[in-house]
Amino acid sequence: MLFLHTLRCDPCLSQEHPYLSSAMVATHQRLQNPLDDQVDGAFGYAVDTLSRLYDLPMWVDRQIAKDEMVAVVPNKESIEFWLKRMSDQVDGQVIILDNLVFIAPKSMADSLTLAYWELKTSKIPAEWNKVDNPGLSWSHGASSIEVSNALCQFAKLDNAWTSSVEHDHWSERSFSKVSRLAVATSVLGSLGKKLRMVDGKASVVPLAVDGDQPQTVSWKYTPSQMTQIGREHWNTWKTENPMATFQKEGDGWLISASPEAHRALVHPLIPNKKWIRPKSKVPLYSLKLQGSLEKMLPELAMKLKLDIAPLPLPEKIGKREVMIDVKDATVDVMLREIGKAGGIEFRKTSMDRYEIQILETP
Repeated sequence: MLFLHTLRCDPCLSQEHPYLSSAMVATHQRLQNPLDDQVDGAFGYAVDTLSRLYDLPMWVDRQIAKDEMVAVVPNKESIEFWLKRMSDQVDGQVIILDNLVFIAPKSMADSLTLAYWELKTSKIPAEWNKVDNPGLSWSHGASSIEVSNALCQFAKLDNAWTSSVEHDHWSERSFSKVSRLAVATSVLGSLGKKLRMVDGKASVVPLAVDGDQPQTVSWKYTPSQMTQIGREHWNTWKTENPMATFQKEGDGWLISASPEAHRALVHPLIPNKKWIRPKSKVPLYSLKLQGSLEKMLPELAMKLKLDIAPLPLPEKIGKREVMIDVKDATVDVMLREIGKAGGIEFRKTSMDRYEIQILETP
């Protein structure tokens, strides 16, 4: 038996549509631009590269297989098209959270988008829409408890729930130019949690994941919006979302569907805007590197006039073979990719000086 849970949210009739906020519109517009760059490599690297090239914050959930090899070939398709195609290969789904593109496991995607919709249609304090720069960050190998406690401090949440999280370790991450709500929603989702907002107060509760019970939300669309959506898009949308329901209510239409279906419905309401890549204020490099760390690092340091210490590396670490392929990358990004491949980390101590930290015992 199939149970259909419809969340009727009368307050949202006078609020802003969750997928028509200024941050959401800007993100959607950026994603609709054609992809002009070829990217080959591991899924995590490909997403990081697209994020950097198109100045669009992206994050891959820690449960996604980031090492799965993917390829992006430039054509007339959009950035979002390629993100969805790559995500399908790793059983992931693209979710838009304000100005953050989050690649989540398909098993939790519906619950996460529902949690986001509920937050956006509740009475959120203005500070949750604030874009923090720098925002939340943690270093490579941070434990789940360290990450969750850092989130609580960052978002001013009660940390009583953090003792119940699994004891595992995370790859390094730094959120920049991302709304506080998007950061909290994605990180908590990765921990199997979600935010609940009651009377402007936030609390952390379990994220219910039940794929057998599709949940829908309701929104009243104005006659003007329905006109802009257009008959052709409307008919196509109804065919693609057979579980959706709709009825005339006053001077508008009350439509009940999944949050992602609502996002697809309002597509015609978002103006097209071509994105022009800004000129970088720092040197960018495009190069392929392959070889042992003991040979690569001294050559790279000499070529880029960097002070990398300590060198030489311990023999076992120095013999490691690494390969990277970067495009339009800064020195910091390049060193980060080398570090990921070689099991080391570069800590910037001054303008052109980097200190090597070995992430595992040689």
